[in-house]
Amino acid sequence: MESAKEANNLHLQGLIEDGGEVPVPRAIARRLVLTDKGRDLLASAVPIWTETHRAVESTLGTSDPDRLRAGLNAFL
Repeated sequence: MESAKEANNLHLQGLIEDGGEVPVPRAIARRLVLTDKGRDLLASAVPIWTETHRAVESTLGTSDPDRLRAGLNAFL
């Protein structure tokens, strides 16, 4: 499973930790929790993410970014 591999990489980097089992019908799931290091990294990424989205929206020239997102999500 690709997501398990990615989660393991985040765990090895010290960004997430195991938060215990989550009851899910007919499956076993684990809750993943951000570590302090993971929260710090996320907090530093938010301004970059926000500015990048602002730049993309202004470049595309749309007056309704929510409509653009909805249209793009329709492809998923």
